[in-house]
Amino acid sequence: MIEVEAPWVETSSDYLLQPNMTYQVDTFISADTFGVRWEKGIAVTESGCDVLSPEIGELYELEF
Repeated sequence: MIEVEAPWVETSSDYLLQPNMTYQVDTFISADTFGVRWEKGIAVTESGCDVLSPEIGELYELEF
């Protein structure tokens, strides 16, 4: 599948997630003059999921 192609996993979804499935978790934040989006890959495991990328750290909004 390509980006933003259905099916999407939502809090109301009832998909059967199985070990070794992978997903991209999208996050988006915005301000008045800009927005930023990043994706984190996850792999479904027997006990939950493994995040496949490191933490991004803190985000700071700068005023100009």
